[in-house]
Amino acid sequence: MDADLLLKKDKKIYKLLTISIFFIEFIYAMAGTVWGVILPHIMIHYNKTFTDIGAATSLFGVGSILSVLLLMFVLDKYKKLKVLCFILVVLIAGILIEGLAPPFYLLPISYFIFGSAGMALDTVNSAIIVDIYGDKSKTYINILQGMFGLGSIMGPLYAQFVISNGFQWNMPDIFSSIAVAVLFVIYTGIVIVNKGSINRLHHSSVLEKTGNELTIKQFISRKEVIVTICAVFLITGAQSLSNTWLVKYVKENLQAPAELATIAIMLYFMGITLSRFTTPLLYKKIEPLKLLMILITIGGATMFAVYMTDNPYIIPVGTFLGGLGIGTAIPVIISNLCSVFPGQSGRASSFAFLGMGISSVAFSFIGAAIITAFGLKVGIILASVLMLCSIPLFVKLYSYRKDQIHLDYQTECACENFENELHEQIK
Repeated sequence: MDADLLLKKDKKIYKLLTISIFFIEFIYAMAGTVWGVILPHIMIHYNKTFTDIGAATSLFGVGSILSVLLLMFVLDKYKKLKVLCFILVVLIAGILIEGLAPPFYLLPISYFIFGSAGMALDTVNSAIIVDIYGDKSKTYINILQGMFGLGSIMGPLYAQFVISNGFQWNMPDIFSSIAVAVLFVIYTGIVIVNKGSINRLHHSSVLEKTGNELTIKQFISRKEVIVTICAVFLITGAQSLSNTWLVKYVKENLQAPAELATIAIMLYFMGITLSRFTTPLLYKKIEPLKLLMILITIGGATMFAVYMTDNPYIIPVGTFLGGLGIGTAIPVIISNLCSVFPGQSGRASSFAFLGMGISSVAFSFIGAAIITAFGLKVGIILASVLMLCSIPLFVKLYSYRKDQIHLDYQTECACENFENELHEQIK
């Protein structure tokens, strides 16, 4: 087949695979956010306390960390599009076990499996997007995480709709597992039918390697990796505190109506989702890391100011702007680290998501300890403080990025001069 026709065919297949991955991310987010709605039903059904549930759900974070550690060693060695097929099977099992679990001891197992598959899914999806789109991946990773945001908004609404129509608490999980299974069949069919395009993508990503492939030890010693993990840790901590305690703070500390608390958290997620879909439109004019610093500053400062007022009716304004500010942080961080290590996108994204997994586990304890000692207001203000504390780290990543671009330019000029000199000698 002509090379141009082959390239055109590959581009169509990669676009189709990208759309499939977007829908997989959307359904995964829906399945993961039904938890808040079905939690009271689970506690009544099993007659369990908050301590029991907390101990069970902690395995979600443990599974996340272990899966990312495993992916660091294996992901760049295999075809990521095929690895995703296996992850989807594991994800279906995790969701289905929760829905079918009559004995309580199966629930921790389902959380562990779901945590492992979910973090692996995010890591692999991001790495695939980087392999397909290269320097343009920031835009597509934002869209990918935007689909996660949409799914996060729809998940609680979907679960409430199912339960309010007379179904048992476990049916949202059953229906979600069926939806993932359908996507698995469609996606796997695309992968099997288009083996050639997938092999060429894998070959292309391998060719991007500079010949200086880094080991795990070398990776963790790089300053870009260390700063990235710290940035992800702070951003995830800010999101974790807001997600967990915002509604409780607005309802109990500010004595606001439950509807207002719901609006506040929904506007937070809407801000995150809107940010991920719209900010890529500005990337041609403003460098993504620089734009992120601006948004984080505005969002974090607004949230801090609003929380200090104790006025429940302006809280939604703060949460919306906070969501806009923090929304693109993770996509930009991931794509930025992957761009530093071409050909090792799997390992790079794994390190970024490792920071997320560690933060999720850490702040489930840190947040509870701070709130117990100092109260809900301090805990919720800490979310905005963490956002503002991440800004120096983004400044550092931006300076590394500029140095890298300058180095690439110097290398390109040196190669061009060498080729010119060689050409003159041959003449």
